[in-house]
Amino acid sequence: CTLAAMDLRSLLAALPPFLAVRSRALTSTAVPATGGVLYWMHHAARDHDNPALDVARQLADRLGRPLLVYQGLAGVHPDNNDRQHQFIAEGALAVQADLSRQGIRHVLHLPTDPAAPSPLRELVQQAAVLIVEDWPVPPFPRWTLALAGRA
Repeated sequence: CTLAAMDLRSLLAALPPFLAVRSRALTSTAVPATGGVLYWMHHAARDHDNPALDVARQLADRLGRPLLVYQGLAGVHPDNNDRQHQFIAEGALAVQADLSRQGIRHVLHLPTDPAAPSPLRELVQQAAVLIVEDWPVPPFPRWTLALAGRA
């Protein structure tokens, strides 16, 4: 089986055991011949001790594809406040600097209109593989399944 014809389940099974047991495929399609690895970082906003980022790195290396880390800070939520947004934005800048030193591209989507659409859907359609944190609190499970359907 050539690497280009591998499906995501085979790639995940080939990960080091400590990452393989923490990973699951939401689709069973073959990995497309084009596109990079996209990691949607939303809660584990750090470049170390982050299994989802480790999986994304491993798959990008194995596929010989670029890795893009995406973070977004937007949306209309009842608990949004300036203090929270400042904290998240400062953390995202620190993560971006850390990832940049490792040669990993990071983008932060911070629209002026919190109701503006996220570019994440378009990025998913261009990626060969999408890695997400399995965050079990709504609305993340619903969002993750919707993104997987677009992949």
